[in-house]
Amino acid sequence: HKLEELLERIEPLLEQVHQLYNQYFAGVEKRPPLERRKQLDQTMQMIQMLPRPTSSAQFKVSTLHSRYQSFVDQWERRLRQLEAGRRR
Repeated sequence: HKLEELLERIEPLLEQVHQLYNQYFAGVEKRPPLERRKQLDQTMQMIQMLPRPTSSAQFKVSTLHSRYQSFVDQWERRLRQLEAGRRR
């Protein structure tokens, strides 16, 4: 099933992008992980469009989306803080 396949693929991708952002914010990486982030965003969009045949699938998608959105908010906030710090 397409939804299950995407859900299995996105969990490690979400963690990977989160770790790459952490490395960027810590100064280990010189650039934010824009390509991996784009891949993550596109996969999340695909998941959101697919039907959820069971309440279990609905719960998984909902939980994953909440986690994803929390990370996105965190990354965007930290990027703004970095940019503000660099301009001063």
